[in-house]
Parts: sequence; structure tokens; C-alpha cells
Amino acid sequence: MRVSFLVAALVAVPAAVMAGPYDGWAPHRYCNDMDGIEASRIPPLTPEQAELVESLEQVQIIARHGARAPYAKLFCWDAHKHNPMNAEWDCTTTSVSSQDINSDEHSKGFGRLYRKSYMDGHNILKGNCVIGGLLPLGRQQHKTNGRFLRDAYVGGGSLKLFPTANLSHLELSEIYLRSDDQERTLGSGQALVDGLFPDD
Repeated sequence: MRVSFLVAALVAVPAAVMAGPYDGWAPHRYCNDMDGIEASRIPPLTPEQAELVESLEQVQIIARHGARAPYAKLFCWDAHKHNPMNAEWDCTTTSVSSQDINSDEHSKGFGRLYRKSYMDGHNILKGNCVIGGLLPLGRQQHKTNGRFLRDAYVGGGSLKLFPTANLSHLELSEIYLRSDDQERTLGSGQALVDGLFPDD
């Protein structure tokens, strides 16, 4: 039994966009706005469908990053009204990382943990966001998506992948995570896993 998670940024296909007034920051359907996120919940199989399935062997999830700050100069907004480049963006992003510093095969390990955060006023965007940085709303979106996955695939029964959401009771070799190195996709994937396997 193996569950695979793939969190990747999708590359937009270049397309001509007609300039016009923006709709006042109304979220688009593909953004999975929190007001409509319940529509993303995974429905259980109907009794007829369940009769056709003996057991669940694998789930693969491909997820786009959550809500983010702009990453390029935008032309679809009125220059003076509703222009996101004039907004102050709050990402509240902090990460901790370390490098494997031991070259000796017998003493693998990591060094100190280093905290990385973006300083307010030191980026191209106003606020503390890196360009394209994951917003708190994006984290909330993916944590909710992870909870939906937990409801669908964790628990008792042949159509569940894991008997518990407690990672210390699971075989970690059965979980595979992959992301590109963008802050927004890493953060989205981490939030999704936190929703699927909450830290109790």
C-alpha cells in the first residue's frame, strides 16, 4: 500500500488576455475559495460503486499551490484601482532548514536549524511576502484539503488507506511526497500533510 502526494506548480500556457476591469477581487472558481471549499470534499462511494471495489491500494494527489502573492507584473488590473502591486502583502512566512553536514558515511546527521523569514519592506512587493509567496489563506486552503483527504482515506475499512492519522503508527515508506523548490508549493504541501496527518 503506498499513497503518493505530488505538489507541483503548474506552468501557465501563454495566452492572449483581453484587458478590462477586474471584478473587484472576487475569487475565481479554480482558486478553491474558502467560501466554496466544501465542494472539494471527496464524496464516499455509493453502495453500487463500493460493491465493485475490493480494496483501495493507492491514492495519487496532484495539487496546485494555495492562494499566493503576485509573481509577475500584472496588466489586468486598473493601474490606480484594485492594483495588487499597491497592496501590502502579509505572508507571515517563516521556515526552518538545515543541511546534511557530515560527509562521513557512519555519522550522518544534520547541523543547526536556521530560521528563514522575509523582512517587511525588503522585497519588491509591499509587506513581508516574497514574489509569489504563499498567503495564510493558501495554507488554510491546503490544510482544509488535507482534512478532506483524512476524512476520505483514514480510518477503518477496506476503502481506507491508513488506519490512523498518527504518523508515528504508520509505515513512512508508504508515503511519498514531492514538490518543486518554490516556497508556495513547499508550504502548500506541508499544510496539506498537516491537515491529513495532524500533529496530535
